[in-house]
This record gives sequence, C-alpha cells and structure tokens, in this order.
Amino acid sequence: MIPDPAGVGRIYVATYGGSVWHGPAKGDPEAQEDIATPALRLWRSGLITPPKASTKKRD
Repeated sequence: MIPDPAGVGRIYVATYGGSVWHGPAKGDPEAQEDIATPALRLWRSGLITPPKASTKKRD
C-alpha cells in the first residue's frame, strides 16, 4: 500500500500480478465482497466456524 500524495485518505495497492488499485484508505462499506468462495460466505454468515489454528510445533 502506498499513500496517495495528492489525495488525503486515499491509497494505491499494488499486487504481485501487476495490478494497481486506487481507493479510500478506510475501505468502502458498500463494496461487494471480493472473495466469494462458498466456504467464506458460510463462515461470514455464521453458519460455520473457521478452523482453529494448530498448536502443534512443526519439525
């Protein structure tokens, strides 16, 4: 993320794929969800709970 020097409260977001997004730093509460996989929709709706992080140490 890079602050927009010409726009207070706005940012640029560069992705690994070469895309650049420009928008409000605080986000847009009216924006449509970008990640819309079935599992994420179920989790956000409260129908399933996210998996718990493993506490096992890796070798």
